Amino acid sequence: MSLIQDALKRKREEAAVIPPPEAPPPAPPSAIPEPLAKKNKPEQTPTKLPLILIAIVLLILIAFGAVKLLRTAPPAQVENTKPTVVVKEPAPAKKEIEKTPEARWPKLKLTGFASGGGQRMVFINGKMLTEGREIDGTRIIQIGRTEVLVDYQGERRILRVDDE
Repeated sequence: MSLIQDALKRKREEAAVIPPPEAPPPAPPSAIPEPLAKKNKPEQTPTKLPLILIAIVLLILIAFGAVKLLRTAPPAQVENTKPTVVVKEPAPAKKEIEKTPEARWPKLKLTGFASGGGQRMVFINGKMLTEGREIDGTRIIQIGRTEVLVDYQGERRILRVDDE
């Protein structure tokens, strides 16, 4: 044990020769220089709340725009409908064309067929019509499964659903 005691004694003598480093006494809070006082306080950064609110508003506006765009898309056509083809009769002689300028056919677009209550209906130029009804001076004479017979000023034509 004397070896241990000798080692401890030497250690104490060495420690007595080298004084321990002295730490400066803590200064009172009012004496802390300003740069150090700022470092010790938590930084007060501007709040990110306005940026977050702007981002949320932008996302909401984008979502509303997408919904509006989807709602304004053209509606799907009625099931089993095909684009309309107006079948024209052979072109009349030039004399007839010059003679009857008021017999010019209105533009008709057949978009679909429907049936309900034992009655067949067609959609022409966005309107639902039945036999005997008129649109732009053209009377619906007969509605078939895939074609419609129409009359305009005594001239008859057949509107058919195209196979395209």
